[in-house]
Amino acid sequence: MGFFDFNIRPTLRACMLGPRAVGKTTILTSIFAESKEQLAGSKLYIRPCTDHPNTSKLEGFRTMLESAIEDNNPAALPASMDETEFKFEIGTVGNPRANVDLLIKDYPGEYLTNEMYKSTLVNFLEESDIIMIAIDSPYLMEGEQLNNEKNKPAIVKQFLRSIGDKLNDKLILFIPLKCERYFHDSKINDVVGLVKRDYEEMRQFFVEHNVASYIVSIQTLGGVEFDKMTPNPIPVDVSKISQFRMYAQKPEYNPLFCSQPLFYLLTYVAYYTQWRKTRKMGALDKLKDTIAAYLRKDTVFYNEIISLRSKILVNRAGSEVFTNNYIIKF
Repeated sequence: MGFFDFNIRPTLRACMLGPRAVGKTTILTSIFAESKEQLAGSKLYIRPCTDHPNTSKLEGFRTMLESAIEDNNPAALPASMDETEFKFEIGTVGNPRANVDLLIKDYPGEYLTNEMYKSTLVNFLEESDIIMIAIDSPYLMEGEQLNNEKNKPAIVKQFLRSIGDKLNDKLILFIPLKCERYFHDSKINDVVGLVKRDYEEMRQFFVEHNVASYIVSIQTLGGVEFDKMTPNPIPVDVSKISQFRMYAQKPEYNPLFCSQPLFYLLTYVAYYTQWRKTRKMGALDKLKDTIAAYLRKDTVFYNEIISLRSKILVNRAGSEVFTNNYIIKF
């Protein structure tokens, strides 16, 4: 498992999967926009790596999101980019040097089936600590046909099964996004139930491969909620297009629960480090353990990560356990 590489500063890796234009970049923008506030109550910070050009684009993306919402113009919400890489650094306040880097790559759904790209995805996924599966909630909720067209759960399941042991000991987060309306209408449990329905046949497979998996629903934007589906004038990928509406008198960009995936990731890393001590390991594992031990020398950083567990929402607010594993249980 690729929690740590061999650079001086260890790198955590996250792989995000989801259909084209589902809003993966919006998720990442919202995760780090909200996390700046959420982590303010701890001694941890997260910030873009200044030497990586793509991460700075998130600030520009956030500005576009804010403008579209504050101008009461949901039609101006920017579309997500295709395969993109982002890099951040995580550390403790007062420490001029970050403790770890966080590298995130998001891949469009075509990578799951196109053999030309699939090997690139599989290689990065094997090194990743967490797999985030983005789910477009309006398409999930508006009928099985639209869900199959957009979210393609059958293709996702086939891909996960095809990589087999490469999933061993990993963390998978199913992330229903654009959930504002379903929180407002008290239907967020329906969203969770449909995700469980789509992936129920994977439960035993996850157990056999020691995969921890959780459903984490998020409000990606705030101020905007799903309104209706309209016919797609160019029905290439989907037959209908989701339309959105403002629900606040003075709407503003206010994502909610978007920091949860980050809390899961960091908490899982800490517990994985503990769990690995009990296992019989090969030479490569022992080298990685040396790096993990280096991290744990900074007890402030390690303890702050452990404390994030108390911030994780479980079995409430649209978050639910799908499978626990030997590494962590909720």
